[in-house]
Amino acid sequence: EDKLVFSGTINRAQENGNTTANDWKAGVDYSSFYSGANVWYARTDLSKDRIKAIDLRSNSAFGLGRKLIKNDDQDLEVRFGLGYTYETYTTGAADFESAGLDVALINAMTLGWAKMNNKVTWTPSFEDFANYRLVHETSFDLPIKSGDFWKLRMGVNNDYQSMPAAGVEKLDTTYFSALILSWK
Repeated sequence: EDKLVFSGTINRAQENGNTTANDWKAGVDYSSFYSGANVWYARTDLSKDRIKAIDLRSNSAFGLGRKLIKNDDQDLEVRFGLGYTYETYTTGAADFESAGLDVALINAMTLGWAKMNNKVTWTPSFEDFANYRLVHETSFDLPIKSGDFWKLRMGVNNDYQSMPAAGVEKLDTTYFSALILSWK
C-alpha cells in the first residue's frame, strides 16, 4: 500500500480590528509499506506566517515507521527519521537552517459514524536539541453524506516553537474547520 496526502491551509483572522492570524501552508506526505507493518516515508511542507515573522519556512523529512495497530477501527503509526528546516524572517533576523530529527505519532480511530485523528510531531535541531518544534493536532471527520468522498473536519492545532523569532509567542493555537476529499 502507498499513501499520498496533499494538504493546503490558509489562515486569516481578526479580533477587535487586530490581525491575529495571517499564514499559509502547503505540503505533501508520501508513505510506502515495504514489508508487513514497516513503512518508509518522505514529506515536505512550505509555509509563511506574518504573525510569527516567518517569511518562509521549509521543512522536509524522510525516515522509517511502523504500524503498531492497523484494523477497521484504528490506525496507529510511529515514525522516526531525519529532517531539515530552513527559515527566513521578516524582522531581518539571521536565517535559521539545521538538520534534525523527525519523530511522529499518528493515530486515527473510528468512533461510530465519525473519525478522530491525532498527530504529534517533534522536530529538534541537531545544532541545539533545546531548539525544537512540537506540533499537536486533534480533529474529527464528519461525513457530509453517507458513502460520500467529502467530509467536514473540525479540530485544534497547537504549534509550539521553543526558540521563536524575537517578540513572537512560543505557542500558537488554532481552531479550524476544513473540507476533506478522500478516496481509495
